[in-house]
Amino acid sequence: MLGLYIHIPFCNQVCPYCDFYKMVASNKLKKEVINALLEEMKLKNLDNYTFDTVYIGGGTPSSLDLELLELLLFELSKYINLKNLKEFTIEVNPTDITLNLINLLIKYHISRVSIGVQTFNPVLQKIIKREFSYDDLQEKILLLRENGINNINLDLMYSIPGNVNQLESTKNDLKLAISLNPTHLSIYSLILEEHTIFDYLYKKGKLQLVSEDTEASLYEIICKTLKENNFIHYETSNFAIN
Repeated sequence: MLGLYIHIPFCNQVCPYCDFYKMVASNKLKKEVINALLEEMKLKNLDNYTFDTVYIGGGTPSSLDLELLELLLFELSKYINLKNLKEFTIEVNPTDITLNLINLLIKYHISRVSIGVQTFNPVLQKIIKREFSYDDLQEKILLLRENGINNINLDLMYSIPGNVNQLESTKNDLKLAISLNPTHLSIYSLILEEHTIFDYLYKKGKLQLVSEDTEASLYEIICKTLKENNFIHYETSNFAIN
């Protein structure tokens, strides 16, 4: 198996927990970076390889405007037969999913969409600056499926610091995520990374982390709940539907 990963280092806003390489950028800078990626494709002679999978991650790939995203996909299609890939994934934010985006994904044979949900809890959503409603996400997932994209991953996060009942919040996140019938769930505990907003707040004494004992209990509940709902726990934070 040979896979290609393409990193898009742009987001519409910077999440306080994230330490991946990313930035909020102008369209001018985005175009410059995409053009540099296209040049690197030439230098790497991608057509000399037979890839089984392609993964476009970030950052937030869906933060690119559709014209720029299509430029990337079109140029990529010159080197790789996208239709023959075993899996072609792109990461998106819930609020970025539109019919126009979906049509573009289908045009270039993207078969799997990974959606950055993190949590459905409105209190925690405000803390991590990721606000959307369950009903809206449900409609967008339905739109994906109506147009032939059925392989859907949801990213969730637990132990997000906030004035909530962590147990009830995590149980509710699991309940709502499972109800959306994803094929895969990635569920990570919040890790305090250096040079993030959360790290800064913690060092200033303005952020209280969830205790390790609570985090361990939440992890046990996650594993048990997903096993009961026919998910295979194949890696520490990853679960695939059986």
